[in-house]
Amino acid sequence: MRRVIAWAVGIAAMTGVSAAMLMTTVPGDRGRDEINLVTIHELPLPSGGVLTQAVPLQRASPYDIRLPYHWRGERPARVEVQLTGADGVLLADNVESLGDSRAPLWLQPFGDGSIWQHERAAFRSIRLPPTAGGSVVLRLTRIDQEPGMLVFFASDRLPPPSGDTRPTLVEKPSEFLDLETEYGTPGRAIAKTPVYISRLHTLTPPWMPFPVPELLLGLIAAAGIYLFTVLLFSPPRSR
Repeated sequence: MRRVIAWAVGIAAMTGVSAAMLMTTVPGDRGRDEINLVTIHELPLPSGGVLTQAVPLQRASPYDIRLPYHWRGERPARVEVQLTGADGVLLADNVESLGDSRAPLWLQPFGDGSIWQHERAAFRSIRLPPTAGGSVVLRLTRIDQEPGMLVFFASDRLPPPSGDTRPTLVEKPSEFLDLETEYGTPGRAIAKTPVYISRLHTLTPPWMPFPVPELLLGLIAAAGIYLFTVLLFSPPRSR
């Protein structure tokens, strides 16, 4: 009876976690290969400093640019953000306030183990006009006089013959600004289930058709619950 209860609790916990994940708001889609984590490093921006870089848009219906940053000031840092089209037309000119990038105290013991958690960085969303296409030029100008250093992140462009064609910073031609582009209107993760399944199949061998990978994942989850119940209720060994 106790094992049945443990099974029920395990299945209920998995169902609750899965439901919470599927109801989370996620972007429609994200760009690919925009950050090189091998050579990532801090890129300080002092007061009055400028960073300029072209940002290729990988598909239609762009939503925003997510810009990671690191800031510890008592008051927000202020950055003028200009977006210019490939034809030189000004698409947007706004001032963004970048607050303390540290997570709240109750969230600091948790995280996803990513480089951004290690750097205690936050992301700032810069909205893109939905009609933008091709590429846009992003220009960041720090306009505040707050003490402390506002930090963005950059990666080194790989030398030939790597085939790395990503646009680099105008101010630092050997580096490119680390950022993420997002496309489509954000919505519930459950609406992207077909996308998740298709990406899962890109990681599996071609001889493993649908729904074999999904069944294997289900079997792994069931085996985990079974082993948990066996270990939980197995009698202690006498020495």
